[in-house]
Amino acid sequence: ELPMNHTTMKATAVISEAWRSITSGAARLAPAVLALALTAAGMGVMDIAAGSTILDQASAYRQSGADILVLNAPDGIDAASCERLTSLTNVQAAGAIRTTDPLTLAALPDTTTPLYQITPGLAKLLDTKQDPNTTGLIASQQVAETLGTSTGGTIGLADGRTARVKGIYQYPDDGRTPGYAYALMEETPATGTFDACWAKTWPQTDRTRNALWSTLTPNAKTTGDDAPTLGQLNTTKGDGFDGQTLYRQRSTRILPACGALIALAIGYLLIRGRRLEIASALHCGVPKPALATQIIIETGITILLATAISLPIDMTAARLLIDTTDRTAITLNAIQTTITTNTAYLLATTITALHIKERHLFTYFKER
Repeated sequence: ELPMNHTTMKATAVISEAWRSITSGAARLAPAVLALALTAAGMGVMDIAAGSTILDQASAYRQSGADILVLNAPDGIDAASCERLTSLTNVQAAGAIRTTDPLTLAALPDTTTPLYQITPGLAKLLDTKQDPNTTGLIASQQVAETLGTSTGGTIGLADGRTARVKGIYQYPDDGRTPGYAYALMEETPATGTFDACWAKTWPQTDRTRNALWSTLTPNAKTTGDDAPTLGQLNTTKGDGFDGQTLYRQRSTRILPACGALIALAIGYLLIRGRRLEIASALHCGVPKPALATQIIIETGITILLATAISLPIDMTAARLLIDTTDRTAITLNAIQTTITTNTAYLLATTITALHIKERHLFTYFKER
């Protein structure tokens, strides 16, 4: 063995010293790993949960039909240009609708049932469960239940004719525009003029709203009661949903900074607790660079183990709470906390170790 001098210490000696420190428990590896992993994973999961809440709000907003824009213009909508709105990237379905003479059903001769003519795009927008082999009327769930009929069944009319049921659509009573929950619809080709154009759009943009106006015919009335109006099918959930802004402004976005502060404290307290051991090593002639390297090795192992615990926890939380579309983006944001926490911890342990002075050995001994 070569005598160790004050400036250099063999790499193998540093590594074995770090290993001895870990196995003897002097490095306090287990509590450090647990504290770091809990900080990173806990905050990561909190951030993922915040993302999940916003996605749930978006989902509720869409399920209520608030993502359906309606341009009302009696006899002023060009059906073909309304159906063509689906060529825009964020329009999932679009179709036109117009009121026509109501029907009197044989089962309910005293009342009339509203009848609308709709283009194929509107049947798709209403998520109609259709039988492709049947021609006939589309009934709302309420009408079908009242008459005890279903897709492929028949409806008797008061004048003796019968109509086949080619499909059924749901129209929940959740605040959306009334008038369609109890109705019959007849699918017609997208030609001529209609009373309204419906477009299912997500995400909602001003560009889509403006595009809806292009479905007006040149002779659509622009004043009086029949003047065109643009709104949502359901206004109870607010007049728009800007998920990206909500996500950018989420309260958990400060967690990476909080994690870093906690990690700084953990690192500082851990090394401060070992100040007697470190000052003694310096007193025995271990060079400071070698000692700092030893602490960095121990810290590196702590960080690797903590990350091996916290990352799977974050990934599992994301898999359980977030659908595939947004999972990657939300997980990457949550992992930022792991990065800031680890970096802060490494800085804290190294800087604290470098600040320990051999000449304070006696003071550290007395403070024991």
